[in-house]
Amino acid sequence: MPRPECCVSSQEHGCGSFDAWFDSKVRAVQGDVQEELLGLSGTDLARLRKEVNLVFHSAATVDFNAPLSTAIAMNVEGPLNCLEVSKGMAQLEAHIHVSTCYVNSDHSSGSNIEVRIISPLLFSSLLYHT
Repeated sequence: MPRPECCVSSQEHGCGSFDAWFDSKVRAVQGDVQEELLGLSGTDLARLRKEVNLVFHSAATVDFNAPLSTAIAMNVEGPLNCLEVSKGMAQLEAHIHVSTCYVNSDHSSGSNIEVRIISPLLFSSLLYHT
C-alpha cells in the first residue's frame, strides 16, 4: 500500500527501507505461551523486561477438535502467561491482544460489539469447574 504524502518515509528516518527499520525494532525470541513465563530463557526474559515497550499477543488455537485442556492452555492460560511477562516490562506502553477471527463469528459485519474486561482468574476458574 502506498504511503500517504503526509507521512515521513523510512528513508527520511534514516533507515533506508521498511525492512531495515523493522529489523532494527523487532526481535523474535523462542517461547511457548503454554509455559510459565512463556518458557523464555533467563537471558531473553531479562532483555524483554528491560527493552520492550509494546507487546502484540496473537497466539491461539482455532482447532475446534482440540481437547478442551489444549484449548484452555492456549486460549486462556496463554494470554494470562503473556500478561504476566508483560507486567514485568519496565518500558511497557501497551499490551495488545489480537483475538482469533472466530470470536464474533455470529455477529453481522459492521455490528457494534461491546468490549468488556472481566477478571481472567474468575473466567479461568469458571472454565475449570464446568
